[in-house]
Amino acid sequence: MKKLILITILTPIISFSQTYYDGALNFQNNIRSFYDLNELKYDSLLSVSAQEWANHLVKGNDGILEFSDNDKGELIYYYKKRENVRIEDYFLDASIGWVVEYDEEETFKQVVCEKCEFVRFGMSENETYIYVVANYDKLYE
Repeated sequence: MKKLILITILTPIISFSQTYYDGALNFQNNIRSFYDLNELKYDSLLSVSAQEWANHLVKGNDGILEFSDNDKGELIYYYKKRENVRIEDYFLDASIGWVVEYDEEETFKQVVCEKCEFVRFGMSENETYIYVVANYDKLYE
């Protein structure tokens, strides 16, 4: 009986997690469709590297953004936590920020990278910050 209950409880969590990334992926694919680019797809290997880097960033990095050493495309977004302020979808908010809010052209270029086919997101937090990392299979050219 306990195993059945555990499986029942885990299923909605996994589905919710997948849906959470969907908003960010759909947003980026909508931007890409405007430029007549292929849709990005999820990639489980990139997911591991994105999550590992997000976990690295929360360890004593108080708002400092540093990129990993991989040769793939990577975007990083962070939020300073504030009392009584909670963003509904951190992945979507980060994706919007990479396209709209940043002055740096490179973030937008990575989202519309012509040769990119895959993306995955990772998120981690410490007491002060929440970091969102996106890894792409290629760096824009």
